[in-house]
Amino acid sequence: MENATYNVATIQNYKNLGTIYAGNQGKWSPRADDFNGPIPARNLTGYKIGSNGAIFGPQGGLRASVSHMNNYVYTLNNKGVTKSGKRLLT
Repeated sequence: MENATYNVATIQNYKNLGTIYAGNQGKWSPRADDFNGPIPARNLTGYKIGSNGAIFGPQGGLRASVSHMNNYVYTLNNKGVTKSGKRLLT
């Protein structure tokens, strides 16, 4: 998936992110990706892959468009064959 990322700081336009909200007794408040300006870079010096996925949250941190996710699910559902007929999974 091109342009999908686990590192939110690599997204060039913060306005392209959808804010994740949570409700509590009829009131909604932002929980993730509520940026009102440039996304600050996170210092990942010393980070070991797999040691703490929570820093990339929510949902493991994958930021991808609906069309990217649709293509991904389509490919999984069709035993590794993409919409263009290319086989990705064996």
